Amino acid sequence: MSMRQEVNPSSPPAIRVSVEKSYAEKAEYSFSAPFKIGRDVECEVQLSHSKVSRFHAEVRLSQDKWSLFDLQSTNGIFVDGRRVEQFLLADNTKVELGRGGPVLSFSIQELPQRPKAQGGDLSMEHYLKHYFEERKDQDIGAHTMMIRTVYDHLRKKQKRKFYFAIGVFAFLLLCVGTYATYKHFEVNKQKALAEDIFYAIKSLELEFADLLRVARQNNDAQSLEYVRRYQAKRSELEKKYDEFLKGLDVYGKNKSEEERLILSVARTFGECEIAMPAPFTQEILNYIAKWKSTPRSAEPWIRQKRVAISAKSLKSCKRMAYRLSLCTLACRRAASI
Repeated sequence: MSMRQEVNPSSPPAIRVSVEKSYAEKAEYSFSAPFKIGRDVECEVQLSHSKVSRFHAEVRLSQDKWSLFDLQSTNGIFVDGRRVEQFLLADNTKVELGRGGPVLSFSIQELPQRPKAQGGDLSMEHYLKHYFEERKDQDIGAHTMMIRTVYDHLRKKQKRKFYFAIGVFAFLLLCVGTYATYKHFEVNKQKALAEDIFYAIKSLELEFADLLRVARQNNDAQSLEYVRRYQAKRSELEKKYDEFLKGLDVYGKNKSEEERLILSVARTFGECEIAMPAPFTQEILNYIAKWKSTPRSAEPWIRQKRVAISAKSLKSCKRMAYRLSLCTLACRRAASI
């Protein structure tokens, strides 16, 4: 692939400064960026003349146009014998720094015209083909080659960022999945421990039931101490079990008062709340709803009107009805087993 010199039209036009007589280190300077003129060593064009101030003038570039500005010098700047504060420079412009001072000549390099595309095609497709479509027999310039190199570099960099983002996302997804699996195992572990504690309490009750009855009948100090130790151990196990229930949110806010009551009664009858099957609570609620639809459910209300019981007694009556329903269901389940 051959290479040819290509001028970049986007670069600013260069400006040349020629100094008449030997007032400067060089007779000619070339700039493509703003510069200052004066006696100070910081000036890009340093002149040794009594008419020149330390910072006499500055040449600035604006919209591809060079302009000369007086930096409040003592003797001023003159163009064609007229003092000016600022002046738009053209090619072959001569400027005098103070009357009788050094004379500077400015020449400006004109920007080359961008060659028109064949057939006047300036569409997006044309530029895409020109700068980014590689052909083995294509004769391209240095500017086009530079654009293609930068584009390839940016594309590779973007790919690296994209792959890095995918990697981070996959890692986070793996972490979330691992954490969720860990929490799932932890919850199952807590449920198993809570269930073991509950049935340990029930086994303790069955194992020491006869001994406790005998100890209460004897009513001696040793027997009473035995009962006290048993009750302390049982209370400790129940406290740990209740902590597990709280951590697992068994009696959470998402459950109604009736559902909490059903769980509490089931625990009273020796059922572990955690080990109960999922449809158990709904089955009880359905059974209670059926019971309420029978004439038997109206009897407590009739008695309430006759005896004029209080609202508190009515609530207790409702709870008793729930407990009776649970007892009936428990008996039916035991009979089926």
